[in-house]
Parts: sequence; C-alpha cells; structure tokens
Amino acid sequence: MGGMSWDNAVTACNNLSYGGYTDWFLPTLDELRACFNATLEGWKVELEDTSYGYYEFRGYYWSSEEYNDSYARLLIIDITINTNNNNSRTVNLQNGMSRKEDSSRVRPVRKYIAN
Repeated sequence: MGGMSWDNAVTACNNLSYGGYTDWFLPTLDELRACFNATLEGWKVELEDTSYGYYEFRGYYWSSEEYNDSYARLLIIDITINTNNNNSRTVNLQNGMSRKEDSSRVRPVRKYIAN
C-alpha cells in the first residue's frame, strides 16, 4: 500500500479484503523484519538511479507499535545496488519512529501457521 498516516494504515489493514482473505493486520517491527528477511524479492520497490552506477531505495514502513499518543514506530529499509560491482546489494534495516500524521508505506500481513 502507498503512503498514509498511521491511523489510516491501521484502519486500511483491518478492513483489507484481498486474495479471498480478510484477516490482514498491520505488523509489529519484528514481523516486518521477518517478512523482509524471508524474501527481498517479495518487496516491490522502485530503485532510484543515481547515475553513478548505484541504485538506491529508502522506504519507511509503519508498524503496529505505538510509542505514545503522537508517535508510532516504523521500519526504515535502505537498499543500495552497485551496478559497477556485479550488482552487489547492501541492505540496512533500522527501527525508527514518526509522527502518526506523517505519511509512510504500509505492508499488511496475515498470520501464518506452519503445519
């Protein structure tokens, strides 16, 4: 999902009906990290061409974790691909926070239960 405030992100995830499922929710920071670490290819990102042989992406993703009444926690994802070095990839994940009315990306998730 595109950028939206934290309150809208919570509502959008809770009301999401996609792929025949309605049990979507806004993940915690740990759940976001687990999703990202499971597969980089699953994250659709637009890499910015820096014209110096590097492509960069920085994304801010809301988590369900509130810091206080005005702030919520988010995951900051930095990706750099060096086209001058066999497309070597650098990925940096860090926790952050932002005001709830600010706009950040949303990654809805569903609970997964292994058999």
